Amino acid sequence: MKTYFTSDCHFQHANIILYANRNRWIKNGDLNKAGKWISRDIADQRVTKMDSALIKAFNHKAKEDDIVYHIGDFIFKGGREANGKTNAQTYENKINAKVIHILGNHDRNNSVKGGLENGIIKFANKLFYLIHRPPISIEEIPYNVNAVLCGHVHNNWKYKFINDIPIINIGVDVWNYNLVSTQQIAVFYDKIMKEKKSQK
Repeated sequence: MKTYFTSDCHFQHANIILYANRNRWIKNGDLNKAGKWISRDIADQRVTKMDSALIKAFNHKAKEDDIVYHIGDFIFKGGREANGKTNAQTYENKINAKVIHILGNHDRNNSVKGGLENGIIKFANKLFYLIHRPPISIEEIPYNVNAVLCGHVHNNWKYKFINDIPIINIGVDVWNYNLVSTQQIAVFYDKIMKEKKSQK
């Protein structure tokens, strides 16, 4: 069994392609002069491709016995499909692994069921605090935590520090639209901690 992390998939959200510069899903002629979709139909086609590509990438990594912690903003809109399942359930069912939600700001008014406000998980002999919105002060970070795994900021930054605590954005926009394994995070943590030490 392996554990993975990701954030901010924004399934069914065509405009996230524009807001977060997910340019791989934009073709020439898709946008008008104002930078908006030329039609709802084009937007729907592009978001369907994005959704399919994310699911395919996730399933290339994650297997049935694995766990994915999705740290906020899983799906953009709620509602129900003809089969009675919520849209979020439909997307969860497409992912091989079991999805555990840390709730994001969009998850409060969409079809995600259950989920945690935040959590602490241990791997690589370190404690990681999981929360959607990155903390803005050391007082917001639980005592004894080694690092924070967050989302919300999309492609604005991959990591930053609050004092000596790294705040790592594990969103799809900065991890090549894929899941991030515990091993990848451990390696990344060591790398940025070494860089910080060398700057002192």
